[in-house]
Amino acid sequence: MWSIIHLDTNPLNQRNRDVGTCKDGDENCVSWDLKDLWVTPGFLDGLFLLSALPAFVLGRAVVGLIGTLGVNELTSFMLLMPVLIFAWYYFLGWLLDRRIQRRSGVSQLPCNEETSM
Repeated sequence: MWSIIHLDTNPLNQRNRDVGTCKDGDENCVSWDLKDLWVTPGFLDGLFLLSALPAFVLGRAVVGLIGTLGVNELTSFMLLMPVLIFAWYYFLGWLLDRRIQRRSGVSQLPCNEETSM
């Protein structure tokens, strides 16, 4: 689980997990089902998810497709998302830079060595 995104470490149920219930009188018995766990994201998690929403939507779709092949979704999510988030913020910076250059009307031409002397 990452924030509100559920990730499956065993998408094809290849590893059999026997999660039994504790019987009365068993000492040191712990049993839980993580599928019932719900995490409420904090303010920063929500803000981050909103600001990089296209990267998360694309990443979740790709991770889901890879998961149908039996690849661990958690591992693929952790490897893919930094690249997608970087690409999204780089794209936003590029758009913002273009908009600022258009409004100012100044073109960024390379400087000649003759004019700089």
